[in-house]
Amino acid sequence: MVAIYAAHYNFARIHKTLRITPSMAAGLSDHVWSLEEIVMMADSYMPKPGKRGPYKKYDMEGGAIDGRIKWWTGIQLRGADIQTG
Repeated sequence: MVAIYAAHYNFARIHKTLRITPSMAAGLSDHVWSLEEIVMMADSYMPKPGKRGPYKKYDMEGGAIDGRIKWWTGIQLRGADIQTG
């Protein structure tokens, strides 16, 4: 969001003292950009989404609760270690 504001400030906003945009004053641009042009330029630099890889498989050998506790804490529990309430 800050990047779009900075691009708008430098490429689309005409400054009172300069009477042109800062990018025109620096010689980077020859016209006042519209917000649509700024968004199209930013969108062209975004990477295209690729194919997703496989999902991570979790060890659920000891049952659903044991597997989730192992996943959350990194502790391997055995059947005797699980206290029921």
